[in-house]
Amino acid sequence: MNSTLKKFLRIEKIETVLSRIIKEELLLSHQNVIAENDKLRADFFQMVGKLDSLSDEFRILEEKLDRTQQELEKERRRREEAEVENLKNVSFQISSHVSSQVQRLENSLSCLFQRVSVPAERKRIVFLIHNVAAIDAILPIIYEAQRREHRVVVIAIRNKFSSSQTNVESQHIALQSLGIEHLRFEKLNPGEGLDYLKSIYPDVIFRQSPWERDIDEEFSIERLRFSKVCYAPYYGIQFLRHFTPEDPVDYHCDQEFHRKAWAIFVEDATEVFDNFKNSSLMRGINIVPTGLPKYEHLTGQLSASSRPEKNIKTILWAPHHSFDKNWLGFATFIETHNEILKFLEENKDTFNIIFRPHPLFKTNLVSSGKMTNEQYESVMNRFKELPNFSFSTHSSPHYDFDASDLLLTDGISFLASYLVTHKPIVWLDSNHHMEFTTLGAKVASGSYRLSIENLPSLQTVIRTILVDGKDPLFEEREKLRKILLGKGRPSENILNYIEQNV
Repeated sequence: MNSTLKKFLRIEKIETVLSRIIKEELLLSHQNVIAENDKLRADFFQMVGKLDSLSDEFRILEEKLDRTQQELEKERRRREEAEVENLKNVSFQISSHVSSQVQRLENSLSCLFQRVSVPAERKRIVFLIHNVAAIDAILPIIYEAQRREHRVVVIAIRNKFSSSQTNVESQHIALQSLGIEHLRFEKLNPGEGLDYLKSIYPDVIFRQSPWERDIDEEFSIERLRFSKVCYAPYYGIQFLRHFTPEDPVDYHCDQEFHRKAWAIFVEDATEVFDNFKNSSLMRGINIVPTGLPKYEHLTGQLSASSRPEKNIKTILWAPHHSFDKNWLGFATFIETHNEILKFLEENKDTFNIIFRPHPLFKTNLVSSGKMTNEQYESVMNRFKELPNFSFSTHSSPHYDFDASDLLLTDGISFLASYLVTHKPIVWLDSNHHMEFTTLGAKVASGSYRLSIENLPSLQTVIRTILVDGKDPLFEEREKLRKILLGKGRPSENILNYIEQNV
């Protein structure tokens, strides 16, 4: 029993020892496995990290490669575009050179052509019309050329200064209303009209103004030198030397147009020659003293019959629009309207006034800040209440010229235009206007000058002239009138010159 028990105990002890050894070995082995597994896992994650890093580096390399390819492509395109642009520039330079040479050839031929007199009785005379409002300056020439049976071609061209469809139509309608047949080049694309104009083979081309920016470049003076270009000033006489005090250029007589025109038809006065001689590069060699058709047209519009004497005299009041002292500076309405209102109130049975302001008068007055719109309307309402005050209702001034006995103005152009009526002029002098030319000062001397300081004597001056009949400047005005119109009719003088020299 004891022996068996001992064996059993020994066996159990052995089993316990073996079990403990096995457990320790297994635990150690398990721990080793776990450690190895952890190491493998760490190595795995490390490899994954390296792969991610390599992937990022690869992506960066791909992006760099893409950018490099894009930059190379841009550079290739830039070089191609630069080469194309260079070819264009070379082509343009060649084209410009050829065009310049062609233009020089045309100009040379033009100069030669202008020296050769063509003994044809009937001339081809073209009139380029871009501003129908100023057609009065050439209308007598058109009519006289038609009367002499020359080949007259009137062409409406685009007015770039006011190129709306309404403006285009208004030129067409106005020319129709005047009974003048015309071609409508303003409907053509820019650049097409010149070819058609050349196909007419004009002997003479009249342009309305010297301002190149107002019309398409194809009708510039440079492009028209295949013919003889003529001009009769649309504004009438040149009153002022400059538009602004700081402007050294005399735009009335020394633009490129004046330098290259064949003939400029002007007033018959030595003062005009002197002005061109002193202010123009060409020193007046292309000036022709014929008188101005503008005043011929106005004279023809006036009534031939004299007005019957009336107890009530009519004054035409024409205020100017230049309220800015740095631009013309003629307007005196601010200083004079109260005195004129007082004059009307005190002479309701003796004098009437027709009010004919410049079209820009109200706009410039308000924009000058010297009167608000409300203040202006308030002043005009006081005038409207008077029975001897009325507004002009006519677009053409000749109606008001006919209806009036005296002109009261502070403006410029009417100082000359009104001379054709043989009637007196009272000029309200602002004392701060732009400098007159010699001829401008001479024309102004035909008016009764009344400065702002002497404004209270306005009523006395008007009464002396219209009521007492004392007009000592009458003979002076008649001399000035002859300067404007020249000897004979300006349109006849101009056509005579063309027929003798073309």
